[in-house]
Amino acid sequence: MREIMKSVSHLQASQLLHNKFMVVLGDSIQRAVYKDLVLLVQKEKYLSLRQLRSKGEMSFEQDCLVEGGCLGQMHNGTEYKEVRQFQSAHHLVRFYLVTRICSRYMKSILEDFRHGLKPDVVFVNSCVWDISRYSCSWVDDYKENLHRFFDELREALPEETLVVWNLTMPLGERIKGGFLVPEHAAEAWGVILPCPVILPCPVTVYGERKSGVARTCRKIFCTSRIKCGLLVSKLSAGFELHLFSPLFWV
Repeated sequence: MREIMKSVSHLQASQLLHNKFMVVLGDSIQRAVYKDLVLLVQKEKYLSLRQLRSKGEMSFEQDCLVEGGCLGQMHNGTEYKEVRQFQSAHHLVRFYLVTRICSRYMKSILEDFRHGLKPDVVFVNSCVWDISRYSCSWVDDYKENLHRFFDELREALPEETLVVWNLTMPLGERIKGGFLVPEHAAEAWGVILPCPVILPCPVTVYGERKSGVARTCRKIFCTSRIKCGLLVSKLSAGFELHLFSPLFWV
């Protein structure tokens, strides 16, 4: 019988992310990551199925809709936008819905980072929309866009910003826990969590350090069941790649 990982608690999340500015970039799955964060830093509770499916609402658990969503036209096209933000005395979490890893809209987001408040951690993923909505011959375009995105990301963010690239998310039918595990942020920041989190036995942790890069490598953490994430390591010069298990198991 497979061992089940303990859920990340409100105490762990709120203390680890104390006084942190977190940015989540990506599609509807990444919106669920954002909502998980917003919920966990406030209370010992996880998303309901209704909360998981809803989008573009004016407010979710004390956050606010900044742009797009129900403030504009609700649709499932590539031009749909949704920007959300949650702010408390000690946490700031922002979500940008993006449908392409490199676009004029993504460039405007990175421009905000250059001239505005710098995030402490960025959770990002963009793949399914990139390879299914823009071109039938998507392989070369996607590779090139990944190159451009990581180049611009490196220029826009300070060295100390932690970047987490989510490759594959949990595929279980029933979600039972939050998405943070020690390899996200705690290990990178040298923080010991109040209570240990038990990893399932079959999970293997992979790691690869970029070679031949003169400058100091920036850490980028990836979640994946398989080594397909090594594609990113080949496309992201200047980043140190860490691959580990999916966020939680059910």
